Amino acid sequence: MGTFSSEQEDPYLFLKELSLLFLETIKKRFKIKNFL
Repeated sequence: MGTFSSEQEDPYLFLKELSLLFLETIKKRFKIKNFL
């Protein structure tokens, strides 16, 4: 049952990656708005 503990940690890393991608997309949108 050691895999269960690792599976519990995966969601947090996935959320962190999603948040980072979300921040990057927001920054890109702001840059595009400022450029236009």
